[in-house]
Amino acid sequence: LARGSAAQALAIAAEAAGKDLDNGVGQLLPEALLLKGRAHRANGEAAEARESFGAARLAAEAVGSRWLTWQSLAALAQVESDPQQAAACRSQGQGLVQFIADHIGENELREAFLMSPAARALTT
Repeated sequence: LARGSAAQALAIAAEAAGKDLDNGVGQLLPEALLLKGRAHRANGEAAEARESFGAARLAAEAVGSRWLTWQSLAALAQVESDPQQAAACRSQGQGLVQFIADHIGENELREAFLMSPAARALTT
């Protein structure tokens, strides 16, 4: 995506997700689905992006990754067409961001995390 090739990002994400599932691991699946959603969003494919972000959220929850769950929720809130659903995603994501922040021991790191554009996106 950083190189401006959403199609290539989609292919890489699909390949990574497929290999991860073939190996029975599932650890890479949430991140691959997030990448897939971002590629769909870059292509202007809101429905596909929403589907991928929702699947990323479920996969992240299944492997117990709060980090990828909040990122999935933040992305989902951005593409959700229902304002109530978007607000629910933001609220759940905010809770996870706060949980993570509460467990960062260094004040400087905690503040940097909370001020990051990704974390702040949940509050706007």
